[in-house]
Amino acid sequence: LEVVGKNQGFILKPCIYESVEQGNIVKRWVEKTVEYLIARYRDSEDFTEYCRMQSGHILETFIQFAPFLKHSSFQDEREWRLVSVIPTDDSRTELRPGKSTLVPYVKVKLGLSSDQGPLWNLRVGPTPHKDLAMNAITVMFNKVRFRNGIAASETPYRDW
Repeated sequence: LEVVGKNQGFILKPCIYESVEQGNIVKRWVEKTVEYLIARYRDSEDFTEYCRMQSGHILETFIQFAPFLKHSSFQDEREWRLVSVIPTDDSRTELRPGKSTLVPYVKVKLGLSSDQGPLWNLRVGPTPHKDLAMNAITVMFNKVRFRNGIAASETPYRDW
């Protein structure tokens, strides 16, 4: 999955649930960002414009860790995330209806076949309709064989 994702511009990493570790990561990022900004700033430049010009680099370094920080109450999920910054004009971008707006997304081509696949199992949810979701996933199960089967998530669904 890491190689498949990397070939499509994604980074695969485990989520970090420990608040002290999260704090240390953010602190190091802030320190490095400030050092970066100070080292490149020239007194003759307009500071606001300078910061605006550096925002791309700052966002790029922020994206390297921020999507992987998750609240400790979810640590039992042991989630890994596949993350990428997708430009708004990327031809791979599709839209799906969200609760109150359209949600842009990019499909990741896993390259799975019905004969083999790298997935060991599939966890469905959290969702308010666990039984419906489990029934619907059987379509995928017929296409991709999971070695350890499919199970419903025990994490409670939160509609926020």
